[in-house]
Order: sequence, then structure tokens, then C-alpha cells
Amino acid sequence: MRELQRWIAFVVVLLPTTLFAQTKSDVRLYFFTMQGCGPCAQVAPLVDQLVSAGYPITTVDARLQSTWAEHYQVRTTPTFVMTVGNREVSRHSGVLDGSTLQQWIANSAKAQQQQTRPPDSEVARPPATSAQLAQQSGGETSSANIEFPVPQNSTDTVHSGTRQPANEVEQRAMQATVRLRVEDPEGISFATGTIIHTYKGESLVMTCGHVFRDSKGKGVITADVNWLEPKPTTVPGELIDYDAGPRDVALVAIRTGFDLPAVEIGPRNLVVGKGDQVFSIGCDKGSPPTIRRTCIKNTAKYDGAEKYDIFGRPVDGRSGGGLFTSGGQLIGVCNAAAVDEDEGIFTCVGNLHDELAKSDLAHLFKASAPPANGRLAATLQVADSN
Repeated sequence: MRELQRWIAFVVVLLPTTLFAQTKSDVRLYFFTMQGCGPCAQVAPLVDQLVSAGYPITTVDARLQSTWAEHYQVRTTPTFVMTVGNREVSRHSGVLDGSTLQQWIANSAKAQQQQTRPPDSEVARPPATSAQLAQQSGGETSSANIEFPVPQNSTDTVHSGTRQPANEVEQRAMQATVRLRVEDPEGISFATGTIIHTYKGESLVMTCGHVFRDSKGKGVITADVNWLEPKPTTVPGELIDYDAGPRDVALVAIRTGFDLPAVEIGPRNLVVGKGDQVFSIGCDKGSPPTIRRTCIKNTAKYDGAEKYDIFGRPVDGRSGGGLFTSGGQLIGVCNAAAVDEDEGIFTCVGNLHDELAKSDLAHLFKASAPPANGRLAATLQVADSN
């Protein structure tokens, strides 16, 4: 404890508040924490001292303020995210020592004062947003300057969505949509999923991985299906596998007792480009699913995993919801919202195929494949078709 107190005193003394008074106060450090996190409790006194001294630090509870955690792709706590002018410039996960934190904030403030990009810190750089990628590559100075045609019949659905499918493609995707409910000792979370395989009353659902992170995959899962019927049907679910890391994808088995439509997954080598018309389906804050029509804004890599950026920010509950081509192929699932850029971030079609391969289920999606065998048969208790 004495060592921690000396650390706090050292940092507070060496961070002059006049440095920030001379800037436009655009430098900000976000401290993501969570109740019950031991390392968070270790560093919290330091953060409190700095806040009291007037330093630009915002504390965010990653569980209670999940939108912020999703926006900044925070997977563990504690995590520190440095921004300048609302643009993320660097981050660090884990306990941060006082000298590094002092130098990090001070260098960012000085760089802003000189109207230059802050220098690279000793901690890892963050995943780039689509706008940053454009700037770094010498392209457009802002993703807002990229012009694409507005999808037909989409002007009122990019944000609000609709329950009414416009055609058979949207109708099938809606029939294949699942509202997931995950209950663990910490509470209840809602997400969305898409049926990609069905056989003898049992179905395989593709969704996001981060909804299972807090429970470590041990939460109780139920699913609501049949959204085009007067009343949805609730059925039990079972987690097959999840990746809550950069790919952020998961597979869930549900047992309905009747067959439901399944959608086709786009091929791994499918070329998805800027301006391509797409639509997404999701359950806003646990409500019945709605269709949002939009288009691809950009593609980018987040922590090494390729993602699609689309126009229109999703809200809580749409996580895991499908992203579809205009022809109805599933090409991604919803991972996060980029709040300051009004865009959604969806893991790409290649990541979906990687998850199927990881779960030993890729063979189900070959043209000559039987309805089920191997791990899916064991998990869903489906008889092999031989």
C-alpha cells in the first residue's frame, strides 16, 4: 500500500495541470473498470487522485455502460484508452505503472498543443477506425466525406428499422432471426442471432461472442423464434463455441421441435466493397427484430480481425444480428457501434467460416454435405443421414 501511495504522489506531482489549461482540452483518457475486478481496484486510487487534481480522465463501468465498452472494443478490465479530439490514439489493458501513465498523458497534451498527432506511446496502438485508415493511407480526410448511393427504400430504416420485409429475401432472413437471452449471476443480456442450418427440429445459430464473455459461456440460454407469426416461440439453447476476442463470433444450438428456415452463408472469398447494398436484422434493446437497410461504408481491421463498417449505428440488443447481401446471403454479425461516426461494425464473412472450422462444422456447408454429423450431431443429438 505504501508503494502504491508513493506511486500516486509521484504521478500527481509530475503532471502539471497548467499543461492541460493551455490546450483545447481535447485529450482524454478513458479508464474502463468493472465491479469485482481486482486489478481495477488496485489502480483506482491512482485514477481518483488524478481526477481530483483536474486531469482529463473518465471512468467507465464496462458492464453498466456496455455501449461505451462495445464502441471502444474493450474486452478486459482494466483498460485505458487515450483519445485526442474524440479519436482513439492508443490503449493499454492491465495495470499501468505511474511513470508510463504520466508520460502518456503529458506527451498527448503537448502534441495537441503543437497541433500534431501525439507520438506513439510505449503501450500498444489501438485498432484503426475506417476514418483513420483513410487518413493513414493518404485517402479521404474523413469517412464522412465518402459518398455512396443511399439504398432504395432505406431512408427511413437506416436507424429506426422496420418489421415489414420488402421482399422474399428479407422475409426469409427475418424468419431465420433469433432473439437470444443469456442469464448469468450478474444479470440478463439480450442479443440477436441467425439460423444457418436446420435439421429435424434443431437449428444452428450464428451470433456474436462477447455476449458470453462475462459468464464465460456458462449462462442459461433461451431463444425466441417465429417472428412472422402472431406470437414468437421460446425454446432452449446450448452454446457450442464462442470467440469473444477480435473475431467476436459464436455458435448456439436451439431445439424447436420443428424446422425453421436457414439462410445461406456467403462464400469465404466473397468480395464485399464500399457502397454495396446490405441489410441487417437485430433486436433493439431486446425488442422484436427489425430490418435496417443500408450499405457498406468501409472495411477495416480491428486487432487483426477484418470487419465491415456500415452506415447507421446499432443499439444494445442488435449485437450478433446478421448482416445480409441484397440477395440474402449472411456475410457478418454485429459486433459494436462507432458512436462518434454513426456506423456499425460487423465481423466479416471470413470470420464466420473460421468459427465453423474451429467448431468442426465447416463440412455442413459444402454442397454435398449430409444434414449433420460429427460435433453438430453430438451437440444437437441429430441422427446422421448416412
